[in-house]
This record gives sequence, structure tokens and C-alpha cells, in this order.
Amino acid sequence: MEKKLDYKDPASFFRDAPLPDSKGGAPATGKGDGRDATKPGIQIVSYSQKAPEVEEKDNKDDESIYLPSGSILTGVLINGMDAPTSQGARRDPFPSTLRIQKEAILPNRFRADVRECFLIVSGYGDLSSERAYLRGETFSCVRDDGGVIEAKLDSYAVGEDGKAGVRGRVVSKQGQIIAKSLMAGFLGGVSEAFDVNPVPVVSTNPGSNTQYQSVFSDQMLQGAAVKGASKALDRIAQFYIDMAEGIFPVIEVDAGRQVDIIVTKGTKLQIRSTGGTKK
Repeated sequence: MEKKLDYKDPASFFRDAPLPDSKGGAPATGKGDGRDATKPGIQIVSYSQKAPEVEEKDNKDDESIYLPSGSILTGVLINGMDAPTSQGARRDPFPSTLRIQKEAILPNRFRADVRECFLIVSGYGDLSSERAYLRGETFSCVRDDGGVIEAKLDSYAVGEDGKAGVRGRVVSKQGQIIAKSLMAGFLGGVSEAFDVNPVPVVSTNPGSNTQYQSVFSDQMLQGAAVKGASKALDRIAQFYIDMAEGIFPVIEVDAGRQVDIIVTKGTKLQIRSTGGTKK
């Protein structure tokens, strides 16, 4: 029997409404406990891949400056150099220190602040051009926060005239040594002019007494002194010749000269942290 609805009580529509059967059968009467009348609802679940955790690194360790090839650094020589011109100097060049004064000029009008940094250079001299050819060795710099930069920097130096190498003064002492050797040889030759030689004597006297020549005489002493002086002077001349072979000219470059450094191979200047502070 169908129950009559009371339109004056709107709540009765929901209170007496039939409930769906939990087993898919006929609707329930609504008078039960309702435990079997509840169906599981539809749930929408979304899944997303968790982003990997990135370890935070110190920004100071990741900071770096890259100097590409062709970059120009300008500085002055803190100490001068007597660049040797011997062949061995090319294998073992002499060092010097350069202080960077200006910002580095990079390609496409970019700049890098490397002022007050140091660059170790080494070089040798060349007699034909009277220049000292310098090459960069090690670049070093310390920032205000204690960060340190030290890297190998392949580069070469350009002088004030815009040519590779730095023009200097040729200093040679070989001329003085050769002059002393020539003087010793000349005196040795002059001493031989006073030398005396014994002359054999033929006796025509048919007497029975045998002729003897005295060894110790004034002329014999003169010859011995002259020969001794000649040999001594020859030794002195040879000593100066050997000294001249070991002495080679040098190209003298004064301190305070302005030099441009051209980078030949790109270098990454990695900043390393230290505990130091600027005073």
C-alpha cells in the first residue's frame, strides 16, 4: 500500500524516501539501521611523480669566471727581469710577477673584474729582436669575502709598441772578457821575442881538451824567464776564453713597465672558499 505524502511537512519526503539496496535488489523501506543501505562512493585519486630533491650547494663554490681565448689583461711588472739569451733559457725561463690594473677585456665588449690580481710570468731574451718574450704561468686572486682563485693561465705578453714581447736593453760582458784574453795573448807573443836559443859550436882546434858549454848563463836564465811568462800568459788567455763561452748577453727589463697579456687558451677561474678575511 502506497503511503500518502504529507505536503505540509517537506521533511517527510526525505525521511520516508526509499533507500537503495546494498546488494543491488529492491529499494529498502528506510526503517532499518541503514548499515546495508550505504554504497561506497566514487573517489577520484590523482598521482604525480615526486620531484627529486636537489641538494643545496654553497653558491660560493659554484661561482666561477671564464676567460675565453683572446681576452686582454693589462698590468705592470712588479719586479724587473734580466732575461737570458742562451739556448738553455728557453727550457728554463726566468720568472716575474705582474699586477693586473684594469678589468679584463673579453670578446663582444664584455668585461671581467680581475683588478689587483697577480699573474706569474716567465720569459727569455732574444738578441736578434732585443726583446724579452714573456708567457703567463699562474693566475691568482683573493676576493673581499675570502674566496680564492688560482689557475693556470696560458697567455703571452705584448709590449707598449703593440708587438709580442717586451723591448729591453742588451747587456753583455763578453767584450771585456775577450779584450782581456787578447791582451794576455799579445803579451805572451811579445815575451817570445826576448827568447834565446843555444847555437851549436864546432871546434876546429885539434887539441886534446874537450870543449864544454856552461848551462847556467845569463842568456839561459833570460830564455827560461821568457818561456815561463809566455806559458803563463797563454793559460790566462785560455781562462778568459773559457769564461767568455760561459757568459751570454741578457735583455734587461725594468720594473713598472706596462704589459698587456693576451689569453691563448680559455681558462675557468674557479672560486674556492677560505676562512680568511680582508684587513
